[in-house]
Amino acid sequence: MTSIVFAKPAHLYASYADFWRLVELAGFATCRVDEIDLSKDRITITTPMNGDLVEHLNEEIAHTTEPWPGRVIWWNLEMHTTSRDSALDDAWPFIDAAWVSDLYLKGLDSRYVYLHVGSDDRLRDGPAWHRPPAYDVATMGYEDVPRRARVLAALRERGVRVAPLADGADRYDVLSRTRLMLNIGQQDTPVIAPLRTALAAAYELPMVTETLAVPHVFQNKVFQAPYASLVPEVLRVLSLPDKTLRKSGIALRTLLCQQWPFRYAVERALCAMKWKTGEYSGVRLPKRLTDRTLRSFSRVET
Repeated sequence: MTSIVFAKPAHLYASYADFWRLVELAGFATCRVDEIDLSKDRITITTPMNGDLVEHLNEEIAHTTEPWPGRVIWWNLEMHTTSRDSALDDAWPFIDAAWVSDLYLKGLDSRYVYLHVGSDDRLRDGPAWHRPPAYDVATMGYEDVPRRARVLAALRERGVRVAPLADGADRYDVLSRTRLMLNIGQQDTPVIAPLRTALAAAYELPMVTETLAVPHVFQNKVFQAPYASLVPEVLRVLSLPDKTLRKSGIALRTLLCQQWPFRYAVERALCAMKWKTGEYSGVRLPKRLTDRTLRSFSRVET
């Protein structure tokens, strides 16, 4: 049977730490990008697309006899375009398929395959209990992003307690005492932040995000508002009863940690994989996926 492995870049970007933690929790094998071997019958999933990866794949393609059995999937968790052109156009010569985790981005290029970034309760670095809140809002993103800084400054002016950026045990302490997660993109693009949403789900935090062009399964699971209205929307959500906020956080956790956990999302995508050659070739579902899980999938996939 074809094996599945996730290839890590030589330099692990801090913003991808939760992604690689989810890979680990899901029990997937990993390797370095310079260990990708196209001569082996395995599917390699990797992110992000950078110079080291391109250099290695270029060498592999040049020194591997066609048709090689190995396949490479690039999981694009960032933007569709670079400053020059489409990021997918740049990557396409070196990969066999590309995934995105927002339907708006998928609509920009028919070559993309869509899947959610599922989550895992164990992404929460401690017991599942809520202490008296010390913070109203967390972004778990850098505040030096101008679009983010403007909103957070306006919220602070109105007395909203903004949580600091933290990781490890400090992040657990912060998020377990925070009322909601706020998503503000670095750029004006109406998409979900998959890793931030997975983190919010693990902590059962309700989420406020900029309006999504294609909400899909996140419709009625997250609060949405245009960028210009984020401040009043955050204030409105914070004024809701705690019971309502709790219900919203539970709904997000149910979706991403129970109905659509990380490993399940990956396996479902691989089950019906279409490669750039036009060939359909999937990986068989493991027996542990029960009928109940499959029914959950049928409810969330539309």
